[in-house]
Amino acid sequence: MLKIHLKTASTVYRLIFIFSIFPFIFGFQLLFFYTLNRPILSGHYSMFMLPFYILPWTLLAANLMKMILKRSEPFVILAVIVLLFMNRENMLNQEKDPWTFSRTKAGLVKLCDKYPSFRTIENGPFAGYQPEYEKVLEFIVNRYISGCTPYGDSGILLYPQRRGDLPETIDREGKTLIRIETFSPNIGVYSAPQ
Repeated sequence: MLKIHLKTASTVYRLIFIFSIFPFIFGFQLLFFYTLNRPILSGHYSMFMLPFYILPWTLLAANLMKMILKRSEPFVILAVIVLLFMNRENMLNQEKDPWTFSRTKAGLVKLCDKYPSFRTIENGPFAGYQPEYEKVLEFIVNRYISGCTPYGDSGILLYPQRRGDLPETIDREGKTLIRIETFSPNIGVYSAPQ
């Protein structure tokens, strides 16, 4: 009788420990997004924590199965299989973001062929993490594309837009610039009217 009681108490203490660390998992993710100061742009940003959401409930069910059926391995294996297939289905259904590195670089290569000198307006997700860091388009041009400079004074201005339509005009330094061209993924090229 004492052995059964100790075994039950051990299982209860184990479950209490598991669920006591569960809030810290959520807290870590919230701290991660708060520290990076980045919007959650699509589901894959939050899905990296998916196993930790399911793990406590899997361990709870496995412990209950062990208490009732004396075996927990089949349930754990089944839970892992379900998790893998569920994650795969979610990943397949994720929105395909046009702003991948390869697409952005390809768009900038075409742009640089036509406009080898320009300046950029990069705010929000395109800004550097710190003021002294390069912005996204500047970084790609400087590191991966030769014969092109994002610090030019040619009157050409690039404005990337992550979501939504690009504006037809931009007011910059007391001038109204009009959009003359658009490059993939969604980079507007602006210039003062001739």
